[in-house]
Amino acid sequence: MCVALLTLWSCLPILATGIYYPKTLPCDVNEINNGSEVKVDCTERSLKKIPHGIPRDTTNLTLTINHIPSLNSTSFYGLENLTEIDMRCNCVPIKIGPKDKMCLKSVTIEENTFSRLSNLRALYLDGNQLYSIPKGLPSNLILLSLEVNHIYYLSKANLSELRYVEVLYLGQNCYFRNPCNDSYDIEDDAFLQFNNLKLLSLKSNNLSFIPHQLPTTLKELYLYNNNIQEVTDEDFKNLTNLEILDISGNCPRCYNAPFPCSPCPNNAPLKISKTAFKMLTKLKTLRLHSNSLTSVPSEWFDTTTELRVLDLSSNFLARELEITAFPKFLGKLEELDLSFNYELQKYPQTLRLSCSFSSLKSLKIFRMKGYVFQQLTTESIAHLKPLPNLEVVDLGTNFIKMTKLSILMELKSFKIIILDLSGNSLTTVPDVLSNCTTSLEKLILHKNQILKLTPDFLKGAYHLKYLDLSSNHIQYIEKSSLPDDVLNHMDMLLLHQNRFLCTCNATWFVTWLNRTTVTIPRLGTDVTCVAPGAQRGRPVISVDLLACQHHYLSIILSTLMTSLVLILVTLSISSHLFMWDVWYIYHFCRAKLKGYRRLYSQSAVYDAFVIYDKEDPAVSEWVTKEMCAHLEECGDRRLTLCLEDRDWMPGCPLIDNLSQSIHRSKRTVFILTKKYIKGGNFKTAFYMAHQRLMDEKNDVIVLIFLEKVPCNSKYLRLRKRLYKRSVLEWPTNPQAQPYFWFSLRSVLATEGHKQYNNLFKETL
Repeated sequence: MCVALLTLWSCLPILATGIYYPKTLPCDVNEINNGSEVKVDCTERSLKKIPHGIPRDTTNLTLTINHIPSLNSTSFYGLENLTEIDMRCNCVPIKIGPKDKMCLKSVTIEENTFSRLSNLRALYLDGNQLYSIPKGLPSNLILLSLEVNHIYYLSKANLSELRYVEVLYLGQNCYFRNPCNDSYDIEDDAFLQFNNLKLLSLKSNNLSFIPHQLPTTLKELYLYNNNIQEVTDEDFKNLTNLEILDISGNCPRCYNAPFPCSPCPNNAPLKISKTAFKMLTKLKTLRLHSNSLTSVPSEWFDTTTELRVLDLSSNFLARELEITAFPKFLGKLEELDLSFNYELQKYPQTLRLSCSFSSLKSLKIFRMKGYVFQQLTTESIAHLKPLPNLEVVDLGTNFIKMTKLSILMELKSFKIIILDLSGNSLTTVPDVLSNCTTSLEKLILHKNQILKLTPDFLKGAYHLKYLDLSSNHIQYIEKSSLPDDVLNHMDMLLLHQNRFLCTCNATWFVTWLNRTTVTIPRLGTDVTCVAPGAQRGRPVISVDLLACQHHYLSIILSTLMTSLVLILVTLSISSHLFMWDVWYIYHFCRAKLKGYRRLYSQSAVYDAFVIYDKEDPAVSEWVTKEMCAHLEECGDRRLTLCLEDRDWMPGCPLIDNLSQSIHRSKRTVFILTKKYIKGGNFKTAFYMAHQRLMDEKNDVIVLIFLEKVPCNSKYLRLRKRLYKRSVLEWPTNPQAQPYFWFSLRSVLATEGHKQYNNLFKETL
């Protein structure tokens, strides 16, 4: 017996205040405020009934996302201290709930299930497919939430037990994700009996009218996403204590809506009487989001002098904002949302605001997302400059192509704390962010087209705590862009979904990512490389820096080897193609350095210097037996020829003999064959003979071809055109040989430049 008691005692955990519960309880138990509150959380435990063993002192019981099919008067037996029961989502409507665990039968709640819970203050029964309001609720209940059920009709009778409720949520009982086959109906004076009701939510119920005779105690009324087409003078006339009114989503703007959307007939705006808000003198928050409004009458705000928050987003007010006067009546307004009021198919040059916006002296937050314009200029914010309290300007998703953030410094006493420029088309960041603003703490540049950060981007931005650069096209970040003295004050930096190049040039960036203490979300998964191919998709933080050191060494060795190979190849090709040119230049320069000079004489010693291939016996025989015989031994005037074998000075350098022979002869005659043309001796002699034309303007060259040679030389073709007589061919017909010798004698006997074409004589 004692052993059994000890075993049972060991199974009961003991909290500090002496609260006992079994270890088998499938819930979490927590004490708050020294045991004055005991919270039991049984969220998503696949429960099919209320578990046993819940501590008797439990004050807050959470049973959400389970499968408890029914409740009765014994379900909460012994839990009289409960002040809050949260039993949401135990039978979620089919279109909303999970497809693998569809609930086909609504939760059953018997009458008087909660009647004994005298301390119960809050009851959440959302998402249970209830068809009626449970009976027998305790009279001291303050909050009741019955959203996402199938309650389509509200009357005096079924609301009679709720007359003391202060907060009542009845929304989402009839909308596209929780459709009803009946029209949603409310009896005229159904809420008249509520004496303490402060908050009423009837959102997303397909209501076509605003309920009549609402209690005057209401402070918050939520009617958004219904089918209301008109707001009259009578609808809010008795709600003199109302502080928050939300009638958004009635006659919605459906362009690009992410959900099934039904606009009013002919896309008409929500009709709001000019005096509809006349009695709402205590109104502090008014939300008119997505009502297809095209104008904002100033009369709406004649008496709403306490208004602090105004939401006019997702309407058609782009043109209205250029001329409107309503801001003049909102001297205490602190937050204004004009986002997504862009004109369809329009992309204006800049933002234009009415001069009346300068009257918003208390404005702290100004949202202008999705207005869609190209440039943010000084004129764009001209009427915001006088506003002394402006702290937040949200210009996200405007597809701005060009802006200069420094213009924001022109705003009067403006201290930018948060700047959201996400979703635009920005390609650059400011050169120096601190030149634009020194007070910025949070900068959001998410989802732009930024390619790189400027070298001094964050220089001096010591107040910056949060920087979002995610979803851009950034390829690399330099060290100077992220100075240590700024990063030491930063809490969070977002870099994911960029296009980082993980080359060895990114060594500093990779090292910094591994060492920094700044929080970088998704660093190990989404801050990845796009190139080179071997690194593609890998986290930047895991790039191997040791490989880069080897990479640099391989680059140096590769460069040296490549240079060496190129030098060798160049020398080989040059020696093959230009060996004789180099040889000639070498000896020419050597002669110049040693003091050699040309020997000029008043009269030439020889009539012609004959250059030929002495290695070719046939050519040598032709020169000695044919040429010398016809020119030196025959004729009226016998010519004097200079021949290498006969007239050159023995022991004298080749280049000297060659130079002296050319300059001591009136003409230089080249005896050419196919083989000799390709030789180096011919080229050297030809260049030296040609040099006389350059130096003395004396063309001494005569070409004699002993065999047919293809005329591919541009020089030869030009020479034949200018001085045809200086190019001779040895005739194969013996009968033509006398004429050949006559032509050669004529060429040698006349000065070369006198035989040129008249068009070129002056040039020569």
